[in-house]
Amino acid sequence: MLRRALPLAPRPVQRAGPLGGDSPPARAAQGGASVGAEDEEAGDGHLGGHRDGRRGRRGGQGLSRAPGPWLREGCVVGLPRALLYYELYPFWRSFFEELGFRLVDSGPTSREVLEAGVREAVDEACLPVKAFYGHVISLRDRVDAVFLPRLVSLERGTYTCPKLLGLPDMVRHNISRLPAVITADFDETRPGKGLREAAVRLARRLGRGARLARAAVARGPQSLALFPKAPLSGLSVGGAGHG
Repeated sequence: MLRRALPLAPRPVQRAGPLGGDSPPARAAQGGASVGAEDEEAGDGHLGGHRDGRRGRRGGQGLSRAPGPWLREGCVVGLPRALLYYELYPFWRSFFEELGFRLVDSGPTSREVLEAGVREAVDEACLPVKAFYGHVISLRDRVDAVFLPRLVSLERGTYTCPKLLGLPDMVRHNISRLPAVITADFDETRPGKGLREAAVRLARRLGRGARLARAAVARGPQSLALFPKAPLSGLSVGGAGHG
């Protein structure tokens, strides 16, 4: 899963209110936006990327908005149940719940999920990445935002597969009708960019105060030991360098 040698980022966001009943969250006609890793360098208010009018494609120009909470308490955040999901799900779950959001996953990998990913992903993508696409698609109409962390390194001296580094960008450019996308860079090889430090900054960008941000991060590691690392059900989609 981890490789020796090489670095996660956010995107523009669409304001979304809490889900009402069973109806899907409202979307703007132009599609969703995102908040991501660029924000750490340019400031909390930078939101990058927008659709250029062609279905499922995004232009490269960025948008700027005033910083502040764009995701209201009680909103639903979706996490694809693929790749490093089984390593970090308990951390993300306690993190988002402590911040006042509800985290849901996309469910087990099924033939339908895999086929949807194969249709949307680029031909060169490996099967685990195509399955990841399918999980994102299955979340698309059920959540206010999708969380796509850019996992560069989870241990010092190791790096994840290069294909994982580009997933947030690949998904945004190839899957249409996405809700807001939340992303951030997590890199244990760089000072201040590790899982805990980057998660605190992400919480602040989501409009939470410093004390709550630190409390949310502190809960995460306590949950990791309670979560089984092996898939529980569904199809098993494996590949070299992927979990």
